[in-house]
Amino acid sequence: MKSLSIFLAASGALLLSCSDPVDTSGQDTGDDPLAVTDVGDVDQADTKACTPGRGRCTSPVSREVCTADGSGWVEDFCDSQDRCHTESGECTAQLCLPGSFQGCLESGLQSYCNQSGTEVISGSCPGGAPCVGSGCQAPECSPGLKRCIDRTRMDMCNAAGAFVEIEPCAIGTECFNGVCEELCELNKKVSSYIGCEYWSVDLDNYGEAVSQPHAIVVTNPNPTLVARITLTEGISQNRITQGADGQPFELSIPPGQARIYSIKSGYDHSGTRILNNRAIRVVSSIPVLAHQFNPLNNVDVYSNDGTLLLPTNSVGTEYYGLSWTHRGRSLRLQGFLTIVNSAGVSNRVTVRPSAKVVGGPDIPSIAAGETRIFELRAGDSLNLSTDGIEMIEAEASGCLANAEGAPENVSPCPDLTGTYIQAEHPVTVFGGHQCANVVLGIDRCDHIESILFPISTWGTNYVGSKFSPRATGSLVEPDIWRVIAAEDNTRLQTDPPIDGVHGRTLNAGEWRQFEARGHFELASDKPVAVAQYMVGSNWIGIPRVCNQGVDAQNPTGIGDPAMAVGVPSDQFRDNYIVLTPQNYEQDFLNIIVPTGNDVFLDGRPLAANLYKPVGVRGRYEVAVVAVSEGFHTLTADVPFGVVGYGYHCHVSYAFPGGLNLETIVVRQ
Repeated sequence: MKSLSIFLAASGALLLSCSDPVDTSGQDTGDDPLAVTDVGDVDQADTKACTPGRGRCTSPVSREVCTADGSGWVEDFCDSQDRCHTESGECTAQLCLPGSFQGCLESGLQSYCNQSGTEVISGSCPGGAPCVGSGCQAPECSPGLKRCIDRTRMDMCNAAGAFVEIEPCAIGTECFNGVCEELCELNKKVSSYIGCEYWSVDLDNYGEAVSQPHAIVVTNPNPTLVARITLTEGISQNRITQGADGQPFELSIPPGQARIYSIKSGYDHSGTRILNNRAIRVVSSIPVLAHQFNPLNNVDVYSNDGTLLLPTNSVGTEYYGLSWTHRGRSLRLQGFLTIVNSAGVSNRVTVRPSAKVVGGPDIPSIAAGETRIFELRAGDSLNLSTDGIEMIEAEASGCLANAEGAPENVSPCPDLTGTYIQAEHPVTVFGGHQCANVVLGIDRCDHIESILFPISTWGTNYVGSKFSPRATGSLVEPDIWRVIAAEDNTRLQTDPPIDGVHGRTLNAGEWRQFEARGHFELASDKPVAVAQYMVGSNWIGIPRVCNQGVDAQNPTGIGDPAMAVGVPSDQFRDNYIVLTPQNYEQDFLNIIVPTGNDVFLDGRPLAANLYKPVGVRGRYEVAVVAVSEGFHTLTADVPFGVVGYGYHCHVSYAFPGGLNLETIVVRQ
């Protein structure tokens, strides 16, 4: 019998052929004689330990090689010029210093020598940092770190050490130090003139203006959120919801708008006394800016001024007063300082007046230089008033007889400038005068007032900008300035040199008064404060354009005394929102900027010809710009200063356009 056998031809085909039969006599193998035997079914188990001839590195210069029979490894050494390639296990020529940097690739990866020095490879820098120039940069950040991109957007460091943007802050919050915070909570950490809580006071005025309502103007600078306002009598629960005209207040302020809150009479501060809950507390749901006018809009009252208000998180515990001396002629009108306990807790306030303070209800008179301590409840106001003296008495006393100018020490002149105030907790302080003659001998007094800045915010460099002149001809009217020192042996310099102040030395609480008919720079070696006063409308050279009504028989010029506290250059900002009140004939902004920088007013750059250099050195320039009523935005690439002011018949106003109130002076 023939059987089938399988042969594998060279072509890989299966061929069948006949062969002699297999001898199976007498033996049964149990196998199917027709079964095909598959070579794959044969047990070919590999018993080799490695692939013959394959190498593996044991060090940069040695390796192990698999034996020919695959039974194990034998040690082998590379030639002296070769190195073991870590991937192939072969001895190859050394190409580079092991681990050395070889350059940066366009992809931002680095190229470097492998550990055996046999190949240049590429890879990421540690932490995912980019490869730039001569090597790997440090990782951009630590994983998990968050930071602010702008006021609403933030990013977070990923695992590779790179920042990636994440979800924005929710509406009503802003990014600060990598955290989204409620706007008013955030505002507490940034001391400036923008805030969520203010205190306003109906300060002592003269004549018919005493019975006129004072006004609080609140501006919402937020571009998208509505500000919700609450006004209360101090810290009481008594809300003020109606104006002096009996109409309900609009207590919601849309984005980019302002509201006027005219407060009925009955909250005035006059004489020396402590008043409870007579100051007005203003609280907003989002940061706003606030001003007060006493009274508002100069309507037939002939005595008014206005001031910027400061939020409670920006006021301080230590002050020197700025005020003005008596009115001339036969009237006895008072200068004042008003201290509001805005801290929300009981407060001990120490006062050392620079002039005699007249007594009042339960408060005996205070002599100049005497220290008096007052315990104020939360929401209390302490009003201090001088006893004005006549011009004849002032001249007789000798307080005006200093040939070099105003006295360095205010006594015996009745002036609270230089009064020292210290409180356990922050207080809000105002200074001013019922109706000041600036200067004595110039007719037409006017109410002046200004919020005062705590000593901690004073600086050593100021730029005095001249109010837009009202006088015609070659000799413009001056502005009157006062500078007061916080520490003994304070030396003053001005550019250009100004008589009476340049080269002078003041002790703590001492002050100098001087005139300036142009812009100037004032520097000191220790912290000082300055105040600017507008002269009266009867100054020589001011045209007598006010000749209607009460002026028909005695015409006078435009404008009257006003007071503005100066801002040190260290507290300048690079952006402002400034309010210009209604119904003034002329309104101006003085813009003070480091030379060579542009300022944008309401989005447009100021004309180059508006900038005028300051002093001989010309480190700063001042632009005097006429503006319309309403609020205005100002921006620049560098910090700059702003003063707002305006003129009308019988009245005027002046105040700083804004400022930061960061701590500059640390007192012991």
